[in-house]
Amino acid sequence: MKIGFYTLGCKVNQYETEVLKQKLAEAGFEIVPKEEKADICIVNSCTVTSISDRKTRQMISRARRGGGFLILTGCFVSAFPKEAAELGVDLLIPNKEKMNLPELLKERFKEHINAKFQIQNQKAAPGRKTRAFLKIQDGCNRFCSYCIIPKSRGVSCSKSLSDIKAQVAELAECGFKEIVLVGINLLLYGKDIGCELADAVELVCSNPQIQRVRIGSLEQEVITRDFLNRLSQQEKFCPHFHISLQSGSHKILRGMNRHYTAQEYKGSVGMIRELFENPVVTTDVIVGFPGETEADFEESLEFVRKMKFAKVHIFPYSRRSGTKAALMEDQVATAVKKQRFERMNAVAKASQHEFHLGMVGKTEEVLFESEAGTGQFRGYTPNYVSVLFASGDDPRNRIVKLRIVAADENGCVGVEVTDGEPER
Repeated sequence: MKIGFYTLGCKVNQYETEVLKQKLAEAGFEIVPKEEKADICIVNSCTVTSISDRKTRQMISRARRGGGFLILTGCFVSAFPKEAAELGVDLLIPNKEKMNLPELLKERFKEHINAKFQIQNQKAAPGRKTRAFLKIQDGCNRFCSYCIIPKSRGVSCSKSLSDIKAQVAELAECGFKEIVLVGINLLLYGKDIGCELADAVELVCSNPQIQRVRIGSLEQEVITRDFLNRLSQQEKFCPHFHISLQSGSHKILRGMNRHYTAQEYKGSVGMIRELFENPVVTTDVIVGFPGETEADFEESLEFVRKMKFAKVHIFPYSRRSGTKAALMEDQVATAVKKQRFERMNAVAKASQHEFHLGMVGKTEEVLFESEAGTGQFRGYTPNYVSVLFASGDDPRNRIVKLRIVAADENGCVGVEVTDGEPER
């Protein structure tokens, strides 16, 4: 039987989809691209914003056109089970039962499984992928006033260091060069099992077959001098820090139930730029949070401008039923949120362009991941800047030393460094 996936949302959802694909392939199912007609369609949903909910409904409609058995899982099911039940799918699976899906389907469709697919898919699973996501933490105990995720993911739990070591060894044997450690809230990693996030990073870096190690989205409070010192001593660690800001206004941060001030955030970024050479710092910002006045927005806008982020993910505030912020007074009008989004986006794009221009002339080791056109390939520097490279040979899943010769707001262009050419 053929199974197709539609995945929305964060890196954790992407990771969980990849795990399910592998488990289902091992169970004898054939995993096919979502463009291909499938006997079973699985929609792995996100519910972080109302836009995510709309995309989930769109994905369900798209999957339904194929006529297969339709399964909805993920955060939308866990956060809004009543609404999910009204969407008319064949099976609802909440997050806490998601990893039981292969066994459930194997039992339900055992007469239709073609066992020949098992070995074929196991061998083909790694494909040309260069980067693997490894989920080491799930859940969140923080309860930001705008966020539904604690309701959909539950309390924090961490993967043991021994399990991480074993899974990294498996990924290395599959040929992956880079590991990205992800979680719903990595700040909480290890607090339930007596270790720290830096322990996990050091462990992954110790695998001789892995060449690069990254970490997913972070909270400001995890950025301490001790944490950064430990990471800076790992040659394989890639200096890309995605640290959620959400607002540069002290008043709005309090209303969001964030646990830091803008000045504390600035201090953390300052430490990163002090201890790492040419690090990338990216962030998330919400505009139009309830009670955000024009003065509050201007404070946040100016903070983002001064921080010179390499990239900013901007979200107009989305009212989520079941959160404290949904009940707050002074909800900001949609037209105002749209206008503030455009102004923040203009500042973010200028900052991104400026950072990329600063890369010109530098020599970087680029790990190539994908084809970007005939004879064109796309890869990423250690600090996660996208680089285009023209090559007659296929450089995918290889690290190539390039000199950056051009840049725009979307990324850089590189040429190969020849032997004896001085590096800068």
